[in-house]
Amino acid sequence: MSAMQRSPRPSSMHPPENIERMAAGIPLTDAARPPWPRRIADWIRARLEVCASR
Repeated sequence: MSAMQRSPRPSSMHPPENIERMAAGIPLTDAARPPWPRRIADWIRARLEVCASR
């Protein structure tokens, strides 16, 4: 997804193994959570860079 496209669905930003766990009804552990906010932060950072370059 390019930085100028609409926001991705939050669940699509989880690593595949977390999506599988959640789909199976298995709660995420604290150790499994960090990739999700990092991916969101990366997406936000990319959008900000695009906006700043205009």
